[in-house]
Amino acid sequence: MANYNNKANYNIGDAFYNWKIIGHSDKKGRNNSTYVKCQCICGKIKDVDLHNLKRGQSKSCGCIKPIKPINVRQIKIGDVFGKLTVNDFSWP
Repeated sequence: MANYNNKANYNIGDAFYNWKIIGHSDKKGRNNSTYVKCQCICGKIKDVDLHNLKRGQSKSCGCIKPIKPINVRQIKIGDVFGKLTVNDFSWP
């Protein structure tokens, strides 16, 4: 059974987005907020505010960057994306 912290209401081993709680932290934030020791999927270990973790404000250590959408107007017939080649456009 996972270790349970009664006051802050979390279990060691809980996962939130790319974080996994691996232990307790002595760090305290503003307004005495609770921090937990977390490990990102890239392996980096960091103290993360539990409230931000549960709200989804902290999703990774920064190793995951948002993917920028491709502007459809910049794509031309004949453009190559990996093994795919644009042959035709289909507009809704």
